[in-house]
Amino acid sequence: RYSWLVLAFLRVLCAVLLVLAAPNLGTSSTKNPHMLNPKLWRAEYVVGEFGACQMFFNALSIWVLPGQGPYGYWDILLFGLLAAEALRIFLTEAVRWYVILLRWDSIDWESVMQTEAQASGPVMQGLRQITGDGLDFIHVVQ
Repeated sequence: RYSWLVLAFLRVLCAVLLVLAAPNLGTSSTKNPHMLNPKLWRAEYVVGEFGACQMFFNALSIWVLPGQGPYGYWDILLFGLLAAEALRIFLTEAVRWYVILLRWDSIDWESVMQTEAQASGPVMQGLRQITGDGLDFIHVVQ
């Protein structure tokens, strides 16, 4: 019974977070104009992940409706794996990227990309210096 209530709470939470994340889909400007398309893509991703998690929790809650038992070991194992996957998606993808969307303009994306991207050799550093664009990434064939 309690698992059904927890899953009902998670379904409602996903719906609320989806509605809160949806305005990011209509963003028309960012502090760094080069990061507008990535922000819009991430906003679409986050809204989709919240929707997917809501459907996941809905499917699991139908499975554990009161009066549905008894469950065998394989049922419990499958339910546990599906619940773990739903929580992983919810926490590591949807919630994490939603928090990043909230702080999008305060993140120094230029330094993040220069430290995390593999194309940070002398040729790319020179190209970025010449173009004045710290977010410039192309494949250089030597």
